[in-house]
Amino acid sequence: NADCVEVPDLCLPVTAGGLPDLLLWRPAARCAKCVEVKGPRDRLSHQQRFWLAHMADNTMQVGLRRSSGA
Repeated sequence: NADCVEVPDLCLPVTAGGLPDLLLWRPAARCAKCVEVKGPRDRLSHQQRFWLAHMADNTMQVGLRRSSGA
């Protein structure tokens, strides 16, 4: 019995891109976390903000990781 994040139909054309870069899965703990990876000067797009907020609103763990650029 897995939980799913429902995707709002009305927003699909706007949010077709922007899904997080990583899905970190811990099967033993039955949990997952979506992570967006950005460079030192990168910013989140509107689509990325939508997905992170939508996933968080639906009790999914989300995160933002900044790379050092090295």
